[in-house]
Amino acid sequence: MTSGPSSGATGGFVGRSAELSVLADAIAGARAGAPSVVLIAGEAGMGKSTLVSVAAGAAHARLVVGRCVRLGSDVVPLSPLLDLLRQLRRVSPGSIAETEGLGRFAPWLPEPGDGAAPGATVDGVFAPVLDLLGRLASEDVAVVAFEDLHWADGTTWDLFELLARNLVDERLVLIGTYRSDEVARDPTARRRVAELGRLGWSRRFELTGLGRDDVALRVAQLSGGAADAAVIDDVLARGEGNPFFTEELVGALLGGEAMPDVLSDLITADLDALDPSTRSVVDVAAAIGREVSHDLLAEVVGADELTLEASLRAAIDAQVLAVDRDVDGYRFRHALIAEVVYDGLLPSQRRRLHRRIADVLLPTPEAGPTADRAAQLAVHLDRAGDVRGAFAALLAAADASQSVAPAVALRQLERAFELWDDADGGSGQERCERLWQAAELATGAVGNARAVVLAREAFRWGVPARGAAWAHERLGRYLWASGEIDASRDEFATVAALVATEPPAEGTASAIAGLAQASLMSGDLAGAEHWCRAALDRVPNAADDPAAWVMAMRVLGAARADVADVASARRHARAALAAAPTPYARAMAAAYLGIVLLKAGDYQEAVAVAIDGGGDARLAGLDRSFGAYFDSEAVDGLMRMGRWDDATVMIERREAAGIDGFHPGRTRMLVTAAVLAARRGEPERAVTLLDRAGDGPIDAFHRPLLDAGAAEVHLASGDWGLASAAAEAGWHASTERPWWGVRFATVSVSAAVEVALDAVASRAAVDVPAEVARLEERIRAAASRTHGEPTGLVAVELRHATAMLSLLAGPEPTVWADVADGWDGLRDRWMAGEARVREAEAWFATGEAARTAAALRAAHVIALELSSTVLLSRVEAVSRRTRISVSSAELVTVDERTADRLGLTPREAEVLGLVAAGRTNRQIGAALYVSEKTASVHVSNILRKLGVTTRVEAAAVAQRLGLG
Repeated sequence: MTSGPSSGATGGFVGRSAELSVLADAIAGARAGAPSVVLIAGEAGMGKSTLVSVAAGAAHARLVVGRCVRLGSDVVPLSPLLDLLRQLRRVSPGSIAETEGLGRFAPWLPEPGDGAAPGATVDGVFAPVLDLLGRLASEDVAVVAFEDLHWADGTTWDLFELLARNLVDERLVLIGTYRSDEVARDPTARRRVAELGRLGWSRRFELTGLGRDDVALRVAQLSGGAADAAVIDDVLARGEGNPFFTEELVGALLGGEAMPDVLSDLITADLDALDPSTRSVVDVAAAIGREVSHDLLAEVVGADELTLEASLRAAIDAQVLAVDRDVDGYRFRHALIAEVVYDGLLPSQRRRLHRRIADVLLPTPEAGPTADRAAQLAVHLDRAGDVRGAFAALLAAADASQSVAPAVALRQLERAFELWDDADGGSGQERCERLWQAAELATGAVGNARAVVLAREAFRWGVPARGAAWAHERLGRYLWASGEIDASRDEFATVAALVATEPPAEGTASAIAGLAQASLMSGDLAGAEHWCRAALDRVPNAADDPAAWVMAMRVLGAARADVADVASARRHARAALAAAPTPYARAMAAAYLGIVLLKAGDYQEAVAVAIDGGGDARLAGLDRSFGAYFDSEAVDGLMRMGRWDDATVMIERREAAGIDGFHPGRTRMLVTAAVLAARRGEPERAVTLLDRAGDGPIDAFHRPLLDAGAAEVHLASGDWGLASAAAEAGWHASTERPWWGVRFATVSVSAAVEVALDAVASRAAVDVPAEVARLEERIRAAASRTHGEPTGLVAVELRHATAMLSLLAGPEPTVWADVADGWDGLRDRWMAGEARVREAEAWFATGEAARTAAALRAAHVIALELSSTVLLSRVEAVSRRTRISVSSAELVTVDERTADRLGLTPREAEVLGLVAAGRTNRQIGAALYVSEKTASVHVSNILRKLGVTTRVEAAAVAQRLGLG
């Protein structure tokens, strides 16, 4: 099948960072006199051409493209050479005539407006073409691309190979693109690609479908805003990440169509070429589904093996089907092909085929249905029109699927509800239980609004076996997660009354654990711990009631973190995650463990838990409820560790995918994005994000996030009054939450000191000793509320607050050095940079010029690393006052032997030299003519190879090795 332009045709481009890095390296190497060959494979529409164009544009390299052309069943000989020569003549009109051996090609190229050119012989022109391309790249690098080599004639292949094998020092990157499936079927082309791949200066990779995050970004670009998660999932499932298919599908959906005409026409043309026997096998495969085992297909088709194999071979050769070894059978080359085939079946054909498939799938007494087989049976009975059979199969499939694929199980139950009356589904009690089952699935799979509807419907049919307390607790939870805080309080009050009066039931322990969570969300730590202990008294072991035990343990972990007992909090939260019995329970436990780890200052582990939790939730179909929350935790940890570019990418992708599914996740994400924007030096954007974060209902548990975020935003932006107001509000609201008390003590003291310093500078009346005494008392109060002796993050926060008082009482450089070391130990790059600036000021005030310079330059490195104009301006202000230079170090050269010893590529060695000189990713990209994202990839690889975690450590390694 042919295709149109790939991703980027309408002005957008997403993903492909690794592939762009390969091309950027190749172009940079060619610029330095080391030409290379790059072979890019991928199916039609994967964006091979766009990738080359984007890479060349990012590197400001001249791009010349020649395309292989097929007309009907014939290829046009040397068509890429004609394209190349035409483009070269436009660049340099006399170049062809002036190049010895190519002058005779001038009449072969028509003038604009002329008709077709006469034929010409090609004997002896290959070497002149190489010479011509070399002269084209004499001043700067040129990228020469031969596109669609799977359609190349033998002479074109010979030309490409000659150019590839004879590159010496030309500033050229020679690129060949091809469709991997076409080349795989052509032994000659396959041999040529393999031989070219063995050249020492060649690189080879294959483009596959974009991931969900990149598809979400592309859908957002094409639709002009964040797309609904269901739309993204539909486009991803049907387009399989193919950029061209993605564009066409989005365009069709925006126009109210299900299938784009261009894709339908392309696929239908290929299907029409199949013989009747092959088409009948393809029809059966489409009715079965995207993937089909050979045995199932053979049993449904009913043909003899030789006839079936002949039909399958024809379908595979026509690129309609492909062998799928995972299912020991076949799959459609693309999901859209299966869709077009199925849409083309007559209604009677569909019913007949589905009935036949269902008969084959019916379980035998000796082999009960697996989750997958049960789901297939339900679908085929439903589509065959067997209402009673489909109803029973749907319920069985939902039971089999709920522990591994909640979203699938929910869809099966929803369909069963539609069939309930016609199928005479059973008693009201049975319907009640099934509605609660669906509500529990909905809370994670599609959102709590749907769970509320299902739960209220369930109440109409009776009381579930797990008891009324359990039912009201679940409804309270759904309402809270939907932002209906007042309604949820009423439900939890009902639960508390029922627990006290209702005889114990199957779900009583879960209801009590739910009360613990409700207390936690309302900011009542004592109540949360009380209900957790009560639940654990009923189910002291995970095996007694896994769901209730896990809920109580994760809530207890979060409650202990709020009193700054982080060691106990970690134990409880990790135990909850280890014992979680279902995908939903695992997602909840992972989210709570992320909260605990962030409060403990374990940022690296918090990021890992959040990313893993988000991935697991996505696989289970729970992204709508948990995706934004996990991403917000990961962004928070990444921001603290100084990985601001990675954090920004996650923010952009989540915005594109939608962040409104779970309101607390939306709040966390927007607050963290606001803090990051303020620290970068974007105060207007930060305020806008803060306003968005506060425009909806916020429970008491998450309210401090907004207040602390506002204080941090205004501190970074220099708005001391606003920072002080936000910090004071948070301080007075956090008297029962010691961890937050410490955070608000730190930001409120910082803001108050800055206000006092401004007053002193402007000679306004201020009682400095009284203010210092007031703030000292706040710090003591915050410390006294915590569990035991403050440690870790809490201890560093309190030391930072105390150090801030020295700005009013007198310089204490050793105190600031200790604080900076503490933040370094926690890997909080922004706070470490802030502390180093204060340390430099304190050393200067005590007359220690050398120590001033050391602290100031350390802060400068961090400011450059973060690309923070805010921190950089503060460093430069101190530099001006102290007259101590913070100029970047001279560029560093890493010799070849040292690079080999460190396991670095030549490009990575070059990047390490720039890192050691204090260059930012943006500056590295500009110096090497690559994108900032490509520079970031190189830096990440260097850190991994050197076994370090920060750029500062990498620079130190370079210095120790004598490279700087």
